[in-house]
Amino acid sequence: MDLIKNCDRYKNDPDSVHELANLIIEERKYDESQQLELEKIREKSKLDLEIARIRANDKDNNTEVNYNDSSSLDSLIKSICTLTMKIPDKPEGWSFFFLSLEHAFAAKSVTDKFKPEILLNLLGEKAANIIIYLKDEDLKNYDKIKSIILQEFEPTPQSCLENFKKATRQNCESHVQFASRLTTNWEYYLKLRNVSNFEDEDHERYAAQRYPTHVQSVTYPANMQAKEEAVPASNQDRI
Repeated sequence: MDLIKNCDRYKNDPDSVHELANLIIEERKYDESQQLELEKIREKSKLDLEIARIRANDKDNNTEVNYNDSSSLDSLIKSICTLTMKIPDKPEGWSFFFLSLEHAFAAKSVTDKFKPEILLNLLGEKAANIIIYLKDEDLKNYDKIKSIILQEFEPTPQSCLENFKKATRQNCESHVQFASRLTTNWEYYLKLRNVSNFEDEDHERYAAQRYPTHVQSVTYPANMQAKEEAVPASNQDRI
């Protein structure tokens, strides 16, 4: 404080210096209160997650879980995590994330009552941002949680289209997996644009002219499968 009083600006205009100092103090107090409020929300979210987990475990204590290679919910979560793509960094990746997650659910024959718990575990820290929008009963509703996530992270149609145009096959992807990712991205873009009649020839011709490489990547695996199914069994043996 002595340093402030001894400076030339304070001597020339003490009122403005006092006002500036008060503003800085108030701003710091506000920042501290906001940080405390955020910590409270995080702690409440962690508590809600733990309560939901305990409730799920209590309800299932007397239920025998029979999965192919899982003897508990924890091992099932690890198994689903292995089969599911990582939590996306970009908004347009959520549609493909849920597609891979639901394929994993189907592969492991996961019942509806376990899906919300597994999804919240996969979300990790992101779950804290989602739980504040959910009521207690919604924590047991997979579709409700999924809907909130898509609302929170839904991309714009333009960003979805740009992602489709710039997509490239990753080293860890097969051509079929790349085509599946492109198809999911394109269908999600159409959904955002409320387009429901893309199957007609005019739209297909436009897409093929505008994005020939991508459209070929999407349609090639399906066309090859159709051709293979059309080949008689005797001819397939020769192949």
